Amino acid sequence: MKYFDLSAQYNLIKNSLNKDLSKIFYKTNFINGEEVTILEKKLSDYTNTYSLTCANGTDAIYLALLALNVKRGDYVICSNFNYISAAECCKLLGLKIILVDIDKSLNICPEKLSEAIRKCKRKNIKPKLLISVNLFGNSINYSKINKILRSEKILHISDCAQSFGSTYKLKKLEEYAFISTTSFFPSKSLGCYGDGGAVFTKSKKILNLIKSIKSHGSYKKKYNFKYVGLNSRLDTLQAVVLLNKLKLLDKEIKIKNENYRYFIKKLNDNFELQQLQNNTYSCHSYLNLYTNNISRIRVLKSLKEKNIPYQIYYPKTIIEQTPYSDSIYFDLQNSIDISKKIFSIPFHPYIKRDEIDKILNTLNYL
Repeated sequence: MKYFDLSAQYNLIKNSLNKDLSKIFYKTNFINGEEVTILEKKLSDYTNTYSLTCANGTDAIYLALLALNVKRGDYVICSNFNYISAAECCKLLGLKIILVDIDKSLNICPEKLSEAIRKCKRKNIKPKLLISVNLFGNSINYSKINKILRSEKILHISDCAQSFGSTYKLKKLEEYAFISTTSFFPSKSLGCYGDGGAVFTKSKKILNLIKSIKSHGSYKKKYNFKYVGLNSRLDTLQAVVLLNKLKLLDKEIKIKNENYRYFIKKLNDNFELQQLQNNTYSCHSYLNLYTNNISRIRVLKSLKEKNIPYQIYYPKTIIEQTPYSDSIYFDLQNSIDISKKIFSIPFHPYIKRDEIDKILNTLNYL
């Protein structure tokens, strides 16, 4: 059993992929090939936004922050339960981080968000923006959160690195924030065979600004620079990989949802799963459980004995990581508690039903 099975997916696309890759090697258009433009058009059509590819998901967040003209010392709200990319980008730009706790969706809690903003006001702290995250494919409550942000005039960047293909109220998640970002790391719902990322927005002005920033700040013509930027582009080879894999995405998500329904029907009540947001169709990038009455050490030992691979996303919260321990926060107990109990099991679209049964039997008879 594999935690991810990229080889099974490759077997479905290898003929068309190898043919397309051969064309790139023949044309040698490895950088800024027309395939990148074709991919961006397909990503735009898929998400109903303007899209721009870049080098990776972290760069995508960094580009979004630069496009919003953040200044050193500005305050940015982040979830305490997440990978470090958002907090890392804030630190690199000299921004001050406000960490907010999660609810049972494992995403930022709207009530905790409101509470944190109120407490910040008492300290004369004005957050400039929120970087939300749709963790493990599950949407945040965009309706509640965007309402809070609008009333407080706080901008919204949404990290969709783990949720590409998910929907909220029948719309792709990339539509809901002022700027959204994603990663094409190989393990994502849409992943390439290396690093890659993208930025999404409804604003043509922001699109053009990010297009400039991601190319060293160049403007209108070659060797003319208007902004301080960076070099962040998706290679043509990776664009070809993504074009081939995009054809499989909706079917893969459908399979994962079928497997999810089967899994939760069979799982006993010693475990809880991430609570899915209402009106959400999740891509289920990862399937995470947390223990109720059984120690995680015991669970992981049993999985290992049965040769079932697992991961822990994430063993520490942001506030517990040394570079971010000086962040502003008020109450983070939910996320800290969850990090001590959570674990992740294989749940890729090519997992076999008997493999799911093996996992269930292992968990249910602990």
